[in-house]
Amino acid sequence: MAQEKVIVIGAGAAGTMAALTAADRGARVVLIDGNEKLGRKLYATGNGRCNFTNTGCSPADYNGAGDGFTEAVLDQFTPGDCIRFFETEGLLTREETEGRCYPYSGRAAGLVEVLERACRRRDIELLLGDRALDVSLAGTPAGASPARTPGGMPAEQPESCVISAGKAGVRSGGASPARTLGGMPAGARTSTDVEPAGASPAGCASLAGTPGGNAGADVQAGSGADSGVTGPKFRVRCESGRIVAGDALIIACGGRAGLQFGSTGDGYGFARTFGHTLAETRPALTAVECAGVSGAGGTPDQKLMERLRGVRARGRVTLICDGKETASESGEIQFTGTGISGICVYDLTRFMDAPRPAKPGKKKKNRSGRFPEPEKHDYVISVDLLPELTEDELTDLAEHFSATAGTLSEGLSGILDRKLAEVVAEICGDDQREAAHVMKRLSFSVTCTKGWEESQVTRGGVNRSEIAPETMESKLVDGLYFCGEVVDVDGRCGGYNLQWAWASGRVAGSLKSRSKRDAE
Repeated sequence: MAQEKVIVIGAGAAGTMAALTAADRGARVVLIDGNEKLGRKLYATGNGRCNFTNTGCSPADYNGAGDGFTEAVLDQFTPGDCIRFFETEGLLTREETEGRCYPYSGRAAGLVEVLERACRRRDIELLLGDRALDVSLAGTPAGASPARTPGGMPAEQPESCVISAGKAGVRSGGASPARTLGGMPAGARTSTDVEPAGASPAGCASLAGTPGGNAGADVQAGSGADSGVTGPKFRVRCESGRIVAGDALIIACGGRAGLQFGSTGDGYGFARTFGHTLAETRPALTAVECAGVSGAGGTPDQKLMERLRGVRARGRVTLICDGKETASESGEIQFTGTGISGICVYDLTRFMDAPRPAKPGKKKKNRSGRFPEPEKHDYVISVDLLPELTEDELTDLAEHFSATAGTLSEGLSGILDRKLAEVVAEICGDDQREAAHVMKRLSFSVTCTKGWEESQVTRGGVNRSEIAPETMESKLVDGLYFCGEVVDVDGRCGGYNLQWAWASGRVAGSLKSRSKRDAE
């Protein structure tokens, strides 16, 4: 039996893990990414230290908890498994507060270097700096079922499979060559590695040929039928003009969060090509912008909020949606002058639908006919600056400290940061009992969440109901897998999303259902 050829699109955490796992299974792997470096987004995680997992991780830390989807994946590759994997590959790790795990060196680059070495040892072919532009089914033998939509009907075949804006028309002449880990152009095995400049792009139902009888080549050109096809095969056209064909396709190119790190959201278009549907995407794990600060139920004051710029405090934040408490988190709160930030605030944004308003004259994207307009909600974040104390205890302290200091503002500076003390005193009008009430319920009226550049993860993505969690294989197309952020799974801040990436990549790269079918 010929060696199975696997294409992985996306060299982030999920894609790299999928590639390593597929190679360990014995497959020949091609890993494609538009970034020049493997794992580019990993360098920025954990403030450059890479909080790569969390020992306290559980399905309850992710959206959709209770449907069994994340549980089925996480059970197959636990945080302990993740730590053992990296230590086996040569990375010493350490666990810090709240279960967060980091490379012992404190360097995200150290973890990426370990992944690079792991790819070299497994002879994974890396096509870096060569963005995947379109994907298609490369062969459907007579009698085989085509890709099907969730409703069971054959997937609609568009005239063109180009679904990434990119440089869709660039061939080998003007595009930058794909690069290997060492930074040199990736060597072409034969002169047919790059599709001729005059060739037409592959259509969605085209057959991928195997040029010159080279049955093992997975970077190829041409469009002749492969008579050896026994199941769905896939075809990926890259920005350089390369055509990559394989027996299985793993889509792991992430979401839209972190646009500055090369996140493009291309995977959503690839998924739709095969008939998959999406849960609407939103930036999550990000800061929020606010109209102002007030006491509970008071009028937001923007000038007072601006005076808090640069202040940090520990406390508990509670999201109130349309007057009802929705979620609460504890941790350090950062006051930005235009709103609030901090890990505990980031976690609240997973429960919000408050996108940044479009700029005047700018059209909204990807909504018309696909997603309904969001419902309007009134979001308020209530901050408890001293969750360890009751309101009565704070009243006693405010009365005692203000009597000693001479003014309420001076007295509160013995409890809070001076800027915070001044703002609280101004809101409550020098009333000690009201000051205690405000310290327990300092309110920020939310305008919107920050955008894609400042978000850490994407909420939404490929609908999980269309993916088998035991394998991460598409329920619509055999041999098609998804993993990582491209799937509608998002978790809390603190290593949870990277754990999902490693676990889902491990499961997808195992190609489990294909192994079962091959055995039969």
